[in-house]
Amino acid sequence: MWQITAVILILILTLFVFIPLSYLNENYQERQNIKQNLNLSAKALLGAIEKKSQSVDGLSNGHFSEDLTNIQVNKELLLENFYELLYKNYYQKRKFDKVKEQIIIKVLVYEDRFFIADQQDKWSPPYFFSMEDPRAQRLLYFNTINDNVYYYDNNGIMTWESLDNCGMNSQGKNEIIINKINEVIAQYTSTEATKNGLEIKIKNPDKLDVIYQMENKHFNVLEGITFFVVYTHDTKLSLYNKSFKYDNYSVVGYTMENSITN
Repeated sequence: MWQITAVILILILTLFVFIPLSYLNENYQERQNIKQNLNLSAKALLGAIEKKSQSVDGLSNGHFSEDLTNIQVNKELLLENFYELLYKNYYQKRKFDKVKEQIIIKVLVYEDRFFIADQQDKWSPPYFFSMEDPRAQRLLYFNTINDNVYYYDNNGIMTWESLDNCGMNSQGKNEIIINKINEVIAQYTSTEATKNGLEIKIKNPDKLDVIYQMENKHFNVLEGITFFVVYTHDTKLSLYNKSFKYDNYSVVGYTMENSITN
């Protein structure tokens, strides 16, 4: 009798442990494949680059720098090329449509500003890396390639000063930029499921903590022009009235380093 009981217990164990683990492993492999395809597709950024001369397009409420205006990305062409590459990685419309549907935002980050495209591929206006100056009623504008701070003076003339004069350092400036990106991403991704919206882990290169650098080594949008997408997954798996939680989104992208864009 006890042998029969043991066999039954083993079968139950198989159903409740090995089958869910097998499902999760298969799900993991599928997600890794999707991330790889998205990563390859994000390199569409290279084909959407347009060099341009200095022009009024570089002006942004007083923010202007020659170093920031020599590269322009054709945003519509970027999405077109991105989807074309993504489709070629599948050659199956059903799989392509499923992945595309679960890409909730696309983000293009320049040295001084960024844009977000929603699920309908509508691009936002530019969001600049800026903050209110605690010393005066004015906006301070930052960028990722130097430690100059731009602003309008009391006469309405655009000028600049160093971070040191503003009482900041590079690490603090980078945190302002990272927080600005996450603030806007949270607005675009806030739902009942995500509550306050998603937060992207972006490496601050000037934060010297070794553990921090290791944990964030794979994603740094502060190195140059970056295109990345946020892809969502199911938030949990329900099986036999049991819930197995796992990561619910991935961030995949491609960066053109500053050494290329300068």
